[in-house]
Amino acid sequence: MNKSSAVFTLLCAAMLCAAATVSAAPAVDSRKGYMSLPWGSAVEDAEDAGFNLIALNDADVKNAYSDPITYYAVTGKIRNAINVFFYYHNGKLFQASESLNASDWSSQKKLESRYGKFKDNGIHAVQNGYSDAAVDEDNRTVFMSISIVHSDNKLDVTLCDWPVFSGINRSFKKLTGGGDLIVDELGELAGKLLQDEKDGEKPSFAFLALTSDDKNIPVENYVTDALTEAVFNTGKVKIIERANLEKILTEQKFQASNFVNEETAKSIGNIAGVDYVCYGTLKDTGDDITVSVRVVDVENGEVCAMARDTVDKDEYLEKQAHGIPAAKTVNKAPAAAPAKKVKSLWQVTTYRNDFDGYTDYAFFLKGPGEEKLLVGYRKNDIQAKSFVNAGVSWDPRWSSNGVYDFRFKDGSVVTKRLDSDKKWYLDRSQSSANAIRFSWIEKEGARWFTECFINNDLITLRYKDLVRRFQTAGLLDKIEEAGLTWEEIDAAIANGEF
Repeated sequence: MNKSSAVFTLLCAAMLCAAATVSAAPAVDSRKGYMSLPWGSAVEDAEDAGFNLIALNDADVKNAYSDPITYYAVTGKIRNAINVFFYYHNGKLFQASESLNASDWSSQKKLESRYGKFKDNGIHAVQNGYSDAAVDEDNRTVFMSISIVHSDNKLDVTLCDWPVFSGINRSFKKLTGGGDLIVDELGELAGKLLQDEKDGEKPSFAFLALTSDDKNIPVENYVTDALTEAVFNTGKVKIIERANLEKILTEQKFQASNFVNEETAKSIGNIAGVDYVCYGTLKDTGDDITVSVRVVDVENGEVCAMARDTVDKDEYLEKQAHGIPAAKTVNKAPAAAPAKKVKSLWQVTTYRNDFDGYTDYAFFLKGPGEEKLLVGYRKNDIQAKSFVNAGVSWDPRWSSNGVYDFRFKDGSVVTKRLDSDKKWYLDRSQSSANAIRFSWIEKEGARWFTECFINNDLITLRYKDLVRRFQTAGLLDKIEEAGLTWEEIDAAIANGEF
């Protein structure tokens, strides 16, 4: 073979190889992304990669998520799919869905050419399709990156970045037990109540307790708190806390009643020194509760916003709305009730280092996503060397130092700048794979966080544009279960302060 023939042969081989590459089915790795697009990539990345995106505005699709999303139909570059859709949260790709012709993809072998070997990727048969979903002992979904379902001679496929998808998808929040569903459900209504800034500052709001026909005080307070939190979560208003509002009204001897109108709302707003007052009513319709609210501009006494929404009853509302009868009064002094122990969601791991003479305890509380609260206690055989670290783990991959808003059950809000980060190892291996990377406040040590977690049974954190809620009750119980006392942990905190 002469030189020119050899070159021609090599060129033909290269062309055949390229043709084979083009005609091969695209590899879709649901745990990493969709084709060439990783989860977290931007719209511009998709367009640069040759996908054509057409913005859609389907209210039903958007209402399936508790946070705002953008939603696109995708054309170009994709073969063998009837239709494809991309979903973005905060401008980042977190979900893709596609419909395939079932006859073209009738066998597992054919599907594996698109999504990879099922066995290798943990994908298994589920009812009328396939999924890599995993559930815990309570049958709650704890992971899912792909779901393939037969529907009307099609295969409907959902691929997702699970931490984001499960955190904002309403149906999966119910399956996983994550998030505060009533707060999420009131998110859209909260958005309708927002007002423009005044003199370049966030407007201030006071929320009066919503009233119900049957004067069900627990339900009124519960829904009012949820609505207040939904507005707080927007980050666009300042809110006078209800405890402070009630204190002001009491000091001013304001005679509140179940009837509130624009005039009384304006008077309350002037007393409280806020820009707007929100009030309204609740109506129990059986399976759900209708919430009707108004916002009054304190400056002119006019209604500037009205909104109505329905929320499904959660377990608490079901119990309260069914009217649990009050206990009968008896003519004798009641016996002192034992302190009620709450169910603690805190987890604890320990490991012993005999060589250096200490035991590490990691008390941590998981949020609905990857976020965690941490109290780490190193119990040294020499007590003076014992210490405590405590803080917030917002993202396990890198430091999440910055400004956080802490909102407590009583409505108070504290803003803290977390300025340092550390790691606390969960096991003897001391490997990064088994560590919690957390942010904390260097100058305040561990005391603020530890006492914050112990003294509040519900804490909501906001960092940048993400809000997470933690049921923090029961930390002291978990400490006692580990065979420890608050006194020794308090002493270890003092060591660090010294």
